[in-house]
Amino acid sequence: MASYLLAESMIPMFNPGTQYTLDFEADSHTYRLDGVKVPSVTQVLASVIPGIRAGEYYLQRGRAVHHGCRLADEGRLSWSSVAPENAGRIRAWIKFRADYPAKVLLNETSLAHPGHRYAGTLDRLLLYEPDIVIADLKSTVEKQ
Repeated sequence: MASYLLAESMIPMFNPGTQYTLDFEADSHTYRLDGVKVPSVTQVLASVIPGIRAGEYYLQRGRAVHHGCRLADEGRLSWSSVAPENAGRIRAWIKFRADYPAKVLLNETSLAHPGHRYAGTLDRLLLYEPDIVIADLKSTVEKQ
């Protein structure tokens, strides 16, 4: 399973013996590893895949959907706070979680690779027995 192999390759980032400080500034989407600015996963991808950057509307919508999904996972979602254009995406995540029950190990967690000097935010790390699965939430595709 590809997601298991990917999760397995990330294990050095979870090594309790690896000590580093990671700061994330949400407004500028800036990561600092031990006080030094490092590229984000998105920036690394954009350097090799031209045009990968989404427009501001989609970035804002993605943040709202991620926040709503996080609240849903934590049992704290109030549907009255959800914009109508985001409700279907959050419902889809809730349905996925119902169809594939798994324990959330990490939820919207900033991580870094000290050796390769990059950082990013992991959407979800799930324990779906017996596998560990990385879930990456996407909200930019429009229904055709």
